[in-house]
Amino acid sequence: MDDNKKPQDKLARNARRSRLIIRNLSFKITSEDLQKFFSPYGNIVDINVPKKPNGNIKGFAFISYDNVGSSLKAIKFLNGKKHFNHEGKTIFIRNIDLETSEESLTNAFESFGTIEYCRICCDDYNSRSKGSAFVKFKNLDDARHCLKEANIPENSRFYLDGKQLIITEAVSRNRLEQIHDVNHRKHKDKRNIYLAKEGLIYPESPAAVGVSTSDLKKRLSLEEKKRKLLQNLHYFISDHRLCIHNLPTNYDDLKLRKLFTMAVNEKNVRILWAKVMRNRSGQMDGQGQKKFGSSKGFGFVEFEQHSHALKALRYLNNNPTIFTADKRPIVEFSIENKVALNRKKYRQIKQEKMKNQNETIESSLPQQQQQHSSNTYSGVEAKPYDKNEMVPKLKTNKRKILEQKKKLKQMKKKMPTTTMIKRSDIKTTTTTTNDGKVKKRKKPTIIDADEFETKHLLKRSKMMNRLESATDDNSAMSMTLRMSVNCGEAEPAIPAYF
Repeated sequence: MDDNKKPQDKLARNARRSRLIIRNLSFKITSEDLQKFFSPYGNIVDINVPKKPNGNIKGFAFISYDNVGSSLKAIKFLNGKKHFNHEGKTIFIRNIDLETSEESLTNAFESFGTIEYCRICCDDYNSRSKGSAFVKFKNLDDARHCLKEANIPENSRFYLDGKQLIITEAVSRNRLEQIHDVNHRKHKDKRNIYLAKEGLIYPESPAAVGVSTSDLKKRLSLEEKKRKLLQNLHYFISDHRLCIHNLPTNYDDLKLRKLFTMAVNEKNVRILWAKVMRNRSGQMDGQGQKKFGSSKGFGFVEFEQHSHALKALRYLNNNPTIFTADKRPIVEFSIENKVALNRKKYRQIKQEKMKNQNETIESSLPQQQQQHSSNTYSGVEAKPYDKNEMVPKLKTNKRKILEQKKKLKQMKKKMPTTTMIKRSDIKTTTTTTNDGKVKKRKKPTIIDADEFETKHLLKRSKMMNRLESATDDNSAMSMTLRMSVNCGEAEPAIPAYF
């Protein structure tokens, strides 16, 4: 009994070690198909194909060999290889000219083999070609031969209507969804580029019927501007803000808000702001603010929810019943500058901080001081001391005063000053030379203009006192005249009663 158990345990142990998981299987595959596909590389012990509760296959399976060597051999030869349930007969073609037809595409690929069908991918909204197509061959070898030839870059067989075709193998819808999910995680559309085509009207599309040529030209020019702006990574498309063109001149902010509220037609719709852009008139109103002139013909509306913005766009854009038949509303999602928005946000945060600081300071002040602190330009406000408080002594900093005086002296030296020489102040100095001779030298003292003026005023006041004591008016006048001459004045003498 124990002898029979030992080989079974060994076989189970080897099966666990050599167990393989096979992914990316067809949903139609069976265990018999896997047996045929994997049996050439060793003895298969177990095949397990997991299924969903509804009976469908999950797309992967487990296979166990009797030894590890067989499993390694299967990995070496089968990993990444296409199995028989994957047809591989369909190819995917890109970079097709928008005017290329399915007939011309079929004729171009018939040289590789019999074609089962050819389908050009079209846009659901305007039925225009997307520039891509699917071509399915009847035989697998023909499709493989076509893909092999497509890998040669200089092959002229893959030029159609002046464009070089890009050919790859087509993948299933489920596989495409998986690839799309992975790419979406890697490259998330942070700038909402997908909204750039929302509301776009091509000249030959059904939506362009009845639209004036001026409107179509305007739409195309706006589209070109949008593409140029979006090349800069600082620009993105706002999913909440709309831009509307062809506004009538009588429209103001209130009318614009009412129009978009009517377009959404929901109770919970909330418009954050609506603005009609206007020219600056250059004039001032009574409050000293600049007046705005006529409308520029476009405006902006911002919604709280993206769904409301999308609904308003799809209702108003190109609607002939809103304005006029010749000038229909052109509505699109607004393009924003990230740098400008960040600056605006920074300014708002700074203003809020300043406002909060002022509020806290005002709340901490007493009521009487709050009443008088309305003027910010009046300087420091003196606060009276209480009876219990000691009045501090004012300390004078002598060092600072001396420094200020020194600065004033230096400034006086730099500035030109008028000097006067008085005869009475000329002094004679005697010096003896080495020979014993005595030399006399007259040394005048230079007086500043300010000093001379003070001396002059003192002398004048003394003379006035003398004149008051004098009784004779004529003698007083003669004395004043003499004084004015001695002092060097050019003005007339002042009377005694001055």
